[in-house]
Amino acid sequence: MKILRCKVNVANIMKMPDHKSELHTQIFYSDLAAVVGQNGSQWIKIETNDQQTSGWVLQSQFDEIAGDRIPSTTHILLGHHGQINLPTVTMPLLSGTFVENVADLSLLQDTALLSTDKRTFDEVYKMKILNSFMHAPYLWGGCSIYGIDCSGLSKMFYRFFNLLLPHLASAQMEMGVVLDFLSNAACGDLAFFENDQQEINHVGILLNDHEIIHASEGNGRVTTDLIDHQGIINKTSGKRTHPLRLIKRLNEIAQ
Repeated sequence: MKILRCKVNVANIMKMPDHKSELHTQIFYSDLAAVVGQNGSQWIKIETNDQQTSGWVLQSQFDEIAGDRIPSTTHILLGHHGQINLPTVTMPLLSGTFVENVADLSLLQDTALLSTDKRTFDEVYKMKILNSFMHAPYLWGGCSIYGIDCSGLSKMFYRFFNLLLPHLASAQMEMGVVLDFLSNAACGDLAFFENDQQEINHVGILLNDHEIIHASEGNGRVTTDLIDHQGIINKTSGKRTHPLRLIKRLNEIAQ
C-alpha cells in the first residue's frame, strides 16, 4: 500500500473526486495517508494514517514516501504565524501542524512550537488553544482559522493532546464516557446536540458548566455561548439554538 505525505499547508479531502463535491475534512502539511483508490490521473482516494477518514484529494498535493522512512513528528505548532523554509519556497503553516524538522521553522508573533511528548493539561493551555480559533469563519468540513466547522473545532482541539478524532460529530460521540450532569463538566469536555429527528448534528467544547465554545452556521464563526441542561443559549439573542443530547469526557485532559 502506498504511503503519502501532504506537501501543502492544507489539502481538502472531498467526498467525491470533484472540486464541486462536498468538503469532507482537511489534512495538514506532513500528515500521512494511505492510497486506497484512484480516479483518472489527478484524483486519488486516501485513508488518513489514523484510519479515521477516507476521501478524495489531488494527487499533486502529496508525495509518496517509503514505508521504512515514515517521519517522526516531535512537535506541534500552536499559533498562526509560523513558516517552514523548504529548499525552493517558504511556506506558511497552520496551527495544529505536526513538525519533524524544527530547524527549518521560523516563528513569528505569538506562535509556539510544542513538544508532542511533554504536554500540560492545565486550563491555561487548553484556553490558549481554544482562543487561537476564536472568530474563525464557519466552513463545513474546515479545520483551520481560515474556516472550520463544529466537529473540525473539536478535532483540532484534541489534536493538540495526541488524540485523533474523526471529523463527524456523531462519530466523535462514540468516544469517551458519558457525564451524568452538566455540573460535573470541565474545560475540554464535549457536548453533543440533536436536531428534530434526534440525529446528532452539532458538537461544542465546554469551557465550564455554563459556557461553551463552538462553530455554528447561526453565528457564522467560532464563538462562545451559554449552555444549560436543555442546550445552547445564544449570548446575543438569548434564543435557544441547539438541544442538548449528552456530554462526554474523552480522556484525562478535562480532569
